[in-house]
Amino acid sequence: MAGLRRVGPGTQPVYHSKPSSQTQLTCEWSIQSRILILAMKKLLIALLIATLNTNVAANVVSPSNDFSNLAPSKISFRTGGLITGIVATLMMPWKLLADSDRYINGWLLGYSGGLGSIAGRPEPAQAARSLCLDRELRTLPDRSAQ
Repeated sequence: MAGLRRVGPGTQPVYHSKPSSQTQLTCEWSIQSRILILAMKKLLIALLIATLNTNVAANVVSPSNDFSNLAPSKISFRTGGLITGIVATLMMPWKLLADSDRYINGWLLGYSGGLGSIAGRPEPAQAARSLCLDRELRTLPDRSAQ
C-alpha cells in the first residue's frame, strides 16, 4: 500500500480518470484485478484442454489402432479406444506415481525386462565378432603419438 499514499497525475493514463482519493483508486484496482484473474482462469482452462487433446492423440490413438488391427471384423477403432481406456485404468498410474521406489523398481524394471525379452540379446556369434573387433582395435599401434 506504500505506492498508494499519493494519488497523482500518473494514475490518469492508467485509469482514464484522475481518482479523487486512495479508496477510489483501490476500488478501481480490485475491479481490474478481478478481470485479470478471470482472464487467467480462461487461459488456464484453454491450456488444460490443449494438453488433454495432445495426450489423447499421443497415448490413445495408436493403441486403439493396434487393438482394432488385432481383429478388424470384431474390434472397431472406438472399441479399441475403450479397451485402451480400461487397460490404462487397470494399470493404476496414480499408485505408480505415489511412491518413487514403486515407480522405479516396480514399473521401470518390469517394463525394461519386458522390452528386453522382445528385443532380445545379440547373437553369440555377433557378440564374439564385436569382442574380437574390440581386441583388434586395442592392439593397433597408436598413431597419434607419432
